[in-house]
Amino acid sequence: GFMKTLFIAFFLMILSADLFAQEKAGQGNSVSGKKVYEKRCIFCHGDQGAGDGVAAERFNPRPRDFTMGLYKYRTTPNGMNPTDADLLKVVVNGLPGTGMPSWKDRLSDQEMRDVVSYIKTFTKKFERQKEALPVIEVGKAIPSSKESVEKGKALFKSLECFKCHGNEGRGDGPSALTLADDKGDPIRPRNLALNWHFRGGGEASDIYMRVNTGLNGTPMP
Repeated sequence: GFMKTLFIAFFLMILSADLFAQEKAGQGNSVSGKKVYEKRCIFCHGDQGAGDGVAAERFNPRPRDFTMGLYKYRTTPNGMNPTDADLLKVVVNGLPGTGMPSWKDRLSDQEMRDVVSYIKTFTKKFERQKEALPVIEVGKAIPSSKESVEKGKALFKSLECFKCHGNEGRGDGPSALTLADDKGDPIRPRNLALNWHFRGGGEASDIYMRVNTGLNGTPMP
């Protein structure tokens, strides 16, 4: 009995030291994150992170299925995992136009980092990732001018963006009603006239990142 008690005390001491070291480094802890998830996230995202919580049916789009390991809003190349900073940004800011709220006023910085660490445990993709993720750098902004807008308009046409987003960018192109995500759920192209609904952010650098990296799990390349 004494040795068992001693072992448990030693284990808890090691765990506490690990938690303290991770917090000091600005990292999240999945053990603590599980508690945050079960209090704040489980109702939409489900107990196993499959996007099937009791409230999931009430939302369009549906909550993210974390088990698929497909994340739309990243600063990493197409098809790759997001960075912790990418995931944290979504938790902090929420996703405008969806049921995902901003948590920055309801959770501490450490709690948000912890829940990000826990969310990553729902898929093996992060565990299999052994090397640091490459992050796309945003180049020097091109000033808006008649010429630059005309070049962009020509690219919008030649890349066939209009087929989904429509000629006026209102998300009403000929393919708009036929699209589905990788899970098979219907998905609508973004109405580009409503920049306050840009879920990954409405700044030029955010839009650049969406075009450069695409949206994993969707028809947006």
